[in-house]
Amino acid sequence: MSAPAGLALRSALDELKRLLELEQQALMSGQTERLPGIAAAKQQALPGLAALHRLPPGALTPEIRQQIRELQRRNALNGKLLAPRLSITRRAISVLGADRSTYTQDAGTRLGGRVRRVDATA
Repeated sequence: MSAPAGLALRSALDELKRLLELEQQALMSGQTERLPGIAAAKQQALPGLAALHRLPPGALTPEIRQQIRELQRRNALNGKLLAPRLSITRRAISVLGADRSTYTQDAGTRLGGRVRRVDATA
C-alpha cells in the first residue's frame, strides 16, 4: 500500500472511530436526538473505507487489522445499545399505524365505524 493510500485509510478509520465513539456516548446518555446527524456523518465517512476492498490480500498491516476489528466490535456494541430503542420505536409506530382510522382528515373522530364531528365553535 502506498504511503498516501495508507494515510488516507488511517484517516478514514480514525474518523469512523470518532463517530462510533460519539454514537456510543449519545446512546449511553439517552441523547437520541444526536443519532441522525451521527448516522449521516458515518455514511459520509464510508467511501473513505472503500480502499479496503481494492487492496490485495496481505496488504493490511497488523495495526490496521486490529483497528478494523476494534471498529467492528464497537459498531456491534452500538447496535446492541440501539436495539431496545428500535424495538420501542417500532412498537409505537405499530400502535399508531393500527389506530390510523381513529381520526378523520377534517378533525372528526371515528368510533365503532361512525364518524363524530367536533364543533370547535360550540
